[in-house]
Amino acid sequence: MNLAVGYIAQTLQTADEREAAVVNERRRRAHERRLEEGERAERAARAERAAGRRGSLHRGRGAAAPRPAA
Repeated sequence: MNLAVGYIAQTLQTADEREAAVVNERRRRAHERRLEEGERAERAARAERAAGRRGSLHRGRGAAAPRPAA
């Protein structure tokens, strides 16, 4: 009887460890995905700022110069 109880306990522990590994892997992938999305957003924002600066310089005034009234 003790051997059967020990086997069941070991089997349950192994199943729990396997499930924990699956959960941890999902969390790791979600974390990596959020990091990649943040980096993508940061690159897009950086590109927009750079395009704005290029546009200001192209029109003959610096990026810090005030815009003329319309």
